[in-house]
Amino acid sequence: MKIVEKLPVLLAILFFTITLVACGQSPGVDHVTAEYILEENPNADIIQEHDSIFRNMADVRTEEQLASYEFSKGELQGEIKNQTTNIGDFEHLTATHLPEGTKIFSANSGEAFEKGEPGVLMAEVNGRTLYYQQIVLE
Repeated sequence: MKIVEKLPVLLAILFFTITLVACGQSPGVDHVTAEYILEENPNADIIQEHDSIFRNMADVRTEEQLASYEFSKGELQGEIKNQTTNIGDFEHLTATHLPEGTKIFSANSGEAFEKGEPGVLMAEVNGRTLYYQQIVLE
């Protein structure tokens, strides 16, 4: 039998295999969840804003690094509605450490902050400004 005669059969087998593989996969996670972070670190200082999770940058950056980024306050994103570490209670504008009513702003970055970095939020608490960087999947 010539290969040309086998081509329709081979294509049908290939299509069937791809369909089985695609249907058998569970939907992928395209963002980090509060559940994932809190299971890894129950003391994590995080904020959920819409479907994104932001972590306190002081956990991963020095004060000198944060000062060098020259962030400025952007638009008001809202106020913390709920403070909890209960995974089931996480939704938009929920935080683990920030008290309810804390105002959350977008942060505009200076030139020292690398382009392409994930988004940053600012929170003002008791006269201090805290910075939270979006956690993204690699």
